[in-house]
Amino acid sequence: MELWLPWLYITAAGSLFVGSIWLFWRKKIKGNPEHLAIRIVGRITSPVLFLTTMFLLLGVGCERHSQLIGSPDGQHVARVLVTLGSAVDQDYSTVIVRRSWNPVWTKAYFGIGLIDRRGSIEPQVKWLDDTHLLIKHSETNGHPLDCATKVGNIVITCQPHR
Repeated sequence: MELWLPWLYITAAGSLFVGSIWLFWRKKIKGNPEHLAIRIVGRITSPVLFLTTMFLLLGVGCERHSQLIGSPDGQHVARVLVTLGSAVDQDYSTVIVRRSWNPVWTKAYFGIGLIDRRGSIEPQVKWLDDTHLLIKHSETNGHPLDCATKVGNIVITCQPHR
């Protein structure tokens, strides 16, 4: 599991919890004029909490990722993340690499990504040997492409599809 994912759910749950407490106490202080500041703050923070919660909950589905792709010796893993674009933007992909025991990922590739209806993800990633990773990507057509040549002791090769 990614390290940021639990924090996302904790933040969303915390926003819902704070919002529900405010709704409960709002009824208790409604008739008391001394609590005008609390009512004003509540009216401002309630929509902000709602929008933040919706953003966090709906933002989770905007990224698709492949299964872990292990190196032949099992010492390293790679993963493809595809961030779905809007109607006016492209889908972008990131290939990340790490050692099997390390929770910290390192970016090896960023560029155009594709995901089709069958669920196949592009770019295609393949380990050639224990320290050589091949990334086959689509033609960029002028879009930015960032491909590292080396990540740690892993040699990265990026090739466009023919």
